[in-house]
Parts: sequence; structure tokens; C-alpha cells
Amino acid sequence: MPKAKSAKVSTKTKTKAPSPPPAKVARRKKVRDPKAPKKASSAYVFFSNEKRTVVSRTGLSFVDTSKELGRMWRSMDTAQKAPYEALAKADKARYAKEKAAYAGGEAGNDDDEEEESDG
Repeated sequence: MPKAKSAKVSTKTKTKAPSPPPAKVARRKKVRDPKAPKKASSAYVFFSNEKRTVVSRTGLSFVDTSKELGRMWRSMDTAQKAPYEALAKADKARYAKEKAAYAGGEAGNDDDEEEESDG
């Protein structure tokens, strides 16, 4: 009888080259509607807008100015923060009112566009 061929097993293992990382898909930046109302500002934003000019006159960098404003805000008690909280509350009410008017107007515009395209 003829001898059966034995399968040779390679002692060297083949390794695959590492696959490149998957290509990143560029996300489109959401286009903001210029007619949309601006978001409400927080109490800290009102505070920092008021105090930034005073603090920045000391010659601090932008980062150091921001750190100083944060330190000043944290050291204030609730009575000192009250005027800024009132401004923030009023701004929040303004935003809610404008947002409701904007949302109501947008729904009406969508219906008009559909009617025009049917014609």
C-alpha cells in the first residue's frame, strides 16, 4: 500500500496585519434656525457678565478670570445671589414665552408649505 501523505504543520504562525481603525464619519453640524429664541441665561451668567470687566482689568488671562469669577460666585451667600437669580427667573419666563410662540408659528408654517406644494 502506498504511504499516506502527512500534512505538514507550519511552525510559523501567520499573523494578520492590524486592521486600520474605521474611518470616522463626519457629522453634519445642526443648523440653528436664526428665528429661534435664544436660550435662557443662568444666574451665574448674569453675574459673570456684570463682574467680568472688573476682574479682567486686573490683567488676568481668560482662564484665570473665569476661575476668579467662579471663586467669587461660590463665596457669595444666597442673599447676594438673589438679584441674579431674579434675572435668571425672568429670562427663563421670557424664553418659555418666546419658545411657545415660535413652536406655534412653526407648526402653522409647515401646514402652509404642504398646501402650496399640493397645488
